[in-house]
Amino acid sequence: MEECTEAAPLHDIPHTSHLLLVDDDPALLDALWGTLDTRFGHYTLDVCDSGARGLELAKQQHYDTIIVDVNMPNMTGLEFLTQVKQVQPQVPVLMITAHADRTMMAKAFEGGAADFIPKPFDRDDVVQAVRRSLVLSRLQSMAVKLEGRHRNTLQKLGVVRQELQQTAMQRLNKQTS
Repeated sequence: MEECTEAAPLHDIPHTSHLLLVDDDPALLDALWGTLDTRFGHYTLDVCDSGARGLELAKQQHYDTIIVDVNMPNMTGLEFLTQVKQVQPQVPVLMITAHADRTMMAKAFEGGAADFIPKPFDRDDVVQAVRRSLVLSRLQSMAVKLEGRHRNTLQKLGVVRQELQQTAMQRLNKQTS
């Protein structure tokens, strides 16, 4: 099928978040699309029916949250998780599956999943998981920006400290000569 609906704005209000939903079940895609559409505003949702297509999109577009089914043909959700984390290491990935067990959950978390939601799931649980992952995504973005600013400030501080020390040494040299 390899279909994808890219960057479909769900409201007239400009989006602030970009989500990717990857699942080979068209009925689930429609249900989650509808749930997210009624519960969220200010976002864009890309929908794909294969891990390979989702990975292609993740290489082209930054996502704030990715929701992926564990059991898909050709590329499993766990394989997708491993590969998408190489492309977008900070993106929160929510794993959903009808075949949940502790071993699979452990593998998902070890691979970097932010949440693991067994099917059948309550739509409110998915909405809350998406909300938490969007908060996580925003906090990670802020941390990266602050780290960059902090690093830049430390570099400037080092330069100013060197200038002060050089000036002090010059003053001392003038007094002792």
